[in-house]
Amino acid sequence: LQKNPETSFSDIFSAVALSIKEKSKEDLISSNMATTLTICKIRQNGLVHIGHTGDTRVYHLRSNGIIQKTKDQTEVAALVEAGILSKTQAQRYPRRSVLRSAMGANIQYDLFQANFQMNRGDRLILVTDGIYRTLNKTQIRDLSIESSSTEDLSSKMIARLTDSNEDDATAVIIE
Repeated sequence: LQKNPETSFSDIFSAVALSIKEKSKEDLISSNMATTLTICKIRQNGLVHIGHTGDTRVYHLRSNGIIQKTKDQTEVAALVEAGILSKTQAQRYPRRSVLRSAMGANIQYDLFQANFQMNRGDRLILVTDGIYRTLNKTQIRDLSIESSSTEDLSSKMIARLTDSNEDDATAVIIE
């Protein structure tokens, strides 16, 4: 993207998939690797483009609201969407981390794309499951409302996660 900002997400995801496939040929450990990938491209006019596969979530915060802009591409999300599991049942579902789409040597990915407008003062928060399993959407929104800066929000999220988190936790906060 730095060399050519107009590169399509389709081309980027294809290049990543090819790179992973090539890496997987180098050793046995790499042959089973897979990863999620979420990219946000923000234009100067505030137009946001998202390319996504996996279960990283992109939240858009504006004023007192929060909207999830990506869909989890997991087995449990598909079961909830189909009405087979309730949201409460999904929290205890033993295969809730199983991805239906990811970037891997022997895996087909489903590229989700979305566009939306970001205004001055809005925030985007990209979070991994290690965060959203501990802090739900409402809690993240409330922490954002209480925080005067992205640094303040980051500190508050870290403080809430430190004692209770069982998984790796990554967040990117953009204002």
